[in-house]
Amino acid sequence: MFGKKSLREHYAKIVDEIRDGKRRQPQHDRPSGLRGKYLEANVDPVDQRFFAEAALLGPALDWHTADAWSFEETSDTMRRAWYLDSPDYGRRWTVYYNSLKLGWMEASAAPERLFGTVDEFAASPMAQIDIELHELRWVPAEDVFGLLYQVAFMMEGTVDGYDAARERARRTAESAMTLYSWEVSRAGDEYVPSMEFSAKGPYGVHRETVAHWNESSLDTVAKVLAGRDR
Repeated sequence: MFGKKSLREHYAKIVDEIRDGKRRQPQHDRPSGLRGKYLEANVDPVDQRFFAEAALLGPALDWHTADAWSFEETSDTMRRAWYLDSPDYGRRWTVYYNSLKLGWMEASAAPERLFGTVDEFAASPMAQIDIELHELRWVPAEDVFGLLYQVAFMMEGTVDGYDAARERARRTAESAMTLYSWEVSRAGDEYVPSMEFSAKGPYGVHRETVAHWNESSLDTVAKVLAGRDR
């Protein structure tokens, strides 16, 4: 209709920030413990185990994704994923692309056996990452793929080798992008769909990545925690 703004024109400022903006340096508000501000609750030892192991998950994704992405940890540890059967706790991050707040990321233990012991969880670890992102339609495809791929890759196991883990992560990311592309086409010029993405697995790649950093030097871990120099 004459005089009506196109969807791209409506999102012009967002498109400009994605295209020409500068990366936001994360301003973390890291939780002091698993329950964050919900200190009155009892701590599940299995949740606590993963909470400690995931301390470098956000920085690891920051390190391995495109420069524009950043992951700002929050002290609010109550997970918000709408499909959870009940409130759950874990680590949470606000996700930025340059200075744009695009959504959130959450991670927590997902044990195969409910109310199992820490030893049982350590013998067969399983965790889940959930992401919700908005305005993703305007972000370059290679940057979106890189984010989804790295999230899926970090959750992969390494029993059958890294090549197999990479291939599974690639398929997971490509499938999510295909589904999102369909939603964008279906939405047309009416609205911009959000993306919901989950990856679940034994997170062997993440555990081995952190072990490698710890073996390299404390300076390496400190650099990762501080974020990359831009």
